[in-house]
Amino acid sequence: MRNYAKYAGDPRQITARFASKCHTCGKPIKKGESIIYWPNGKHAGHLRHHRGHQENHNRQSDHRDDGRVQGGPYQFGLQILLVLQVVRQLLQQLFDKGEIYLA
Repeated sequence: MRNYAKYAGDPRQITARFASKCHTCGKPIKKGESIIYWPNGKHAGHLRHHRGHQENHNRQSDHRDDGRVQGGPYQFGLQILLVLQVVRQLLQQLFDKGEIYLA
């Protein structure tokens, strides 16, 4: 996992010093419970909401195209196969119409 720069406004995990309400679900937060705190908005939430959001975010970033070759050689082979199938269909259509002759 990468170590990113931390800023004063970044959300952080803390222990609740007093009872409050979760910003995400509105349910009560008990004193002493582990929570996620957003200093910029001055609100807190249950840690499980933040973990669920983080897992969802990680899954979404796995599918983003970053320009690098991914998927290994089999993916490249499948792409070539698709191109060849398209070319074969095009040649078959031309042959069926009589626009191309075999010598």
